[in-house]
Amino acid sequence: MKMRKSKWGKAGIILTGVCCWCLALCFLTKIEQKAGCFNGYFSSPAVTCGEVRRFQEQSQKPEMLPEITAWSKEEGQQICGKIRESVTEDVWKLSGNMEHFFAGSLAGGNYPWEEDEEGCMISTALAEKLFGTQRIEGMQIEIAGEEYWIRGCVKSREAFAAIHAEKEEVMQGIFLSYEDRSVSGSSAKNLLGQIVGREPDGFWEGNLYSA
Repeated sequence: MKMRKSKWGKAGIILTGVCCWCLALCFLTKIEQKAGCFNGYFSSPAVTCGEVRRFQEQSQKPEMLPEITAWSKEEGQQICGKIRESVTEDVWKLSGNMEHFFAGSLAGGNYPWEEDEEGCMISTALAEKLFGTQRIEGMQIEIAGEEYWIRGCVKSREAFAAIHAEKEEVMQGIFLSYEDRSVSGSSAKNLLGQIVGREPDGFWEGNLYSA
């Protein structure tokens, strides 16, 4: 009887150790996603996509710059699909790298490249709403009267779409993604001030979904 208890006790210790290791690995992955990534939010019109690009082009040391993605969020936009006629959801407009902005959240398909004006991403929640499935790559939807081809799906419980912004659209936020994961928040904040001309009203570490 004692031997059985001893065996079960050892098994319990091993199982607990494995669970702790898995949790530690999960936390480490989350920390890695945040490291070197920063978001700056501005409560009033901040900067156009064109101005961000000009800042990058005119930089004396462009190789030292992080990947810069300007973003804005438009609420209550009409989105139409083939199966369900129309829903009213949020639309993210991005100028820059969608893959970095939604890092670690790709559920299927691919991210639209920066010059892909006809491509978009939608969340898994929106895919289920519009099509009843998450297998929607290559399907077409209409966002605020404009037609787009769905390139991929972002894993999220929130229903939204993401498209590329026009060159002169005014963005409300800037996302920075550094290759050097040891960059400090103060350095990132300083760069945001240089791009926009003032400090952000909100600032946090991580991409949209790891923050």
